[in-house]
Amino acid sequence: MFGKSQRIAELEKENQILKEKLNNQENEVRVFEQFQSTFPIAFFSIDPNRKILHFNNDFIKITEFSSQEIKNSNGAAAILWPINPPDCKVCKLAMKFISEKRSGNGEAFITTKSGKTIPVYVYIVPIIENNEVIRSYILLRDQRGEIEKRESYMKSESAPVIETLQNIIDGKIDQELIIDDSSELKILENPVNNIRLNISNIINQISNSTTKILDMTNKSSNSLSQTTKTIEDLTEKISQNTKDISNMSNHTNSVTKSLKNELELANKTVESMDQINEQVVLINDSISVIDQISFQTNILSLNAAVEAATAGEAGKGFAVVAQEVRNLASRSAEAAKDIKNIVEAATSKANNGKEISNQMISGFELLNDSVNKMAEIIQYVTSSSIEQQKGIEDINIAINELSVNIKQSAEVTNDSQKDTFEILHIDLENK
Repeated sequence: MFGKSQRIAELEKENQILKEKLNNQENEVRVFEQFQSTFPIAFFSIDPNRKILHFNNDFIKITEFSSQEIKNSNGAAAILWPINPPDCKVCKLAMKFISEKRSGNGEAFITTKSGKTIPVYVYIVPIIENNEVIRSYILLRDQRGEIEKRESYMKSESAPVIETLQNIIDGKIDQELIIDDSSELKILENPVNNIRLNISNIINQISNSTTKILDMTNKSSNSLSQTTKTIEDLTEKISQNTKDISNMSNHTNSVTKSLKNELELANKTVESMDQINEQVVLINDSISVIDQISFQTNILSLNAAVEAATAGEAGKGFAVVAQEVRNLASRSAEAAKDIKNIVEAATSKANNGKEISNQMISGFELLNDSVNKMAEIIQYVTSSSIEQQKGIEDINIAINELSVNIKQSAEVTNDSQKDTFEILHIDLENK
């Protein structure tokens, strides 16, 4: 009796489990019927091995495979993405939610038997018993019609935006974009208008900047032209100064040569004075000899006069001769004295001339040193002037090149402004 009651309890429990399963299946059928009645949708179920268990006509229609091909397939991926099953996007999305044991949805693509790619919206519903997924239902909603409707809607709604953007491209930036408040693209109104205003500001800045650049370039070009003229004049003056300094150097060389000649003449004059002094010494010696002869002659004439006086009448003639000899000796002594005075005066003047010549030589030597130093300075100035002239010529060349570059820069800036406005379809004359 006891065993029979236990068996009845077990049967009742099994019956309850079957009722719950039946209720679950009935609920699943009602869910799918609700999906089916709401909108046409393809659906299929898979086991844990991803093999297709059930499917509806819409699934056959969307995949273009026959019922038999679907039943004989090795897995859902071979039907949903036959070109390369491992890349099945629907399968990857389904396995994500199945592994997480929860329902989910997302967007993906399937490829039909004929190779068409269809965008679908995917719903995944795993069926779980004892915490295990025993099968999963996957619903595919074809989005092509919705996409076409969406594209048509977006095309209609975006027309004002496209028109405004095209106007901006064409340089018509004064037209404000106004979108109806009910449109989904209303959020684009302010950004597009801001873009339009920003482009307008950029164009004005470009116009002002290029105008300033052109003005500055023209001013720089004019200033550079004046500088070039000034440097050319300076170059000419430096060139003339270099020539004048060169002439001065030549004159200095001539003066140096003349000073050298004068110095040589002064030295020769001193030598001549020394020779005159030597001759004067010889004359003085000769005058001394004459003085001695006159002195001896006076003594002899005195002795002769004494002898003539002793001789009486016989010595008168001899006395006269003696007197004449004494007179001659006296005149000789006086002449010798005069000659000596003259020689002494000549010697003094010769010495003075020698001293003057020595002073002249010293002056010539100092002048020669000064002239030599001046010649060195002139040579240094000449070299510096030549370097300066070369530097100025190089500067002049650089400035001429810079002038050409500035003119080219002005042309490029002007062309750039024109090109910019042409790109933006803006009338330059009206800016």
